[in-house]
Amino acid sequence: MSLRCLVTGATGYLGAELVRELRRRDREVRALVRSPKAASRLDGTGAQTVAGDVLDPASLEVALAGVTRVFHMAGVVGHRASDEPKLRAVNV
Repeated sequence: MSLRCLVTGATGYLGAELVRELRRRDREVRALVRSPKAASRLDGTGAQTVAGDVLDPASLEVALAGVTRVFHMAGVVGHRASDEPKLRAVNV
């Protein structure tokens, strides 16, 4: 069975390193990216990029098609009580 992995937050520092490591292990990787400019950080990795956002269910449906494993690396940071809704929506 071939593992096809989806990595959210794939263009961040940790997400991009995970993509590279998964590819080194010969895993099929689909990277969820929010912008074409950010996707260029994954050039040369062999990962498939798909435009989307963890807060957009329609884009997740496309990104998850055929995926057997998800690595949720997307995240936001906040320190105010007003940040709580977005923290929960993205990080959880």
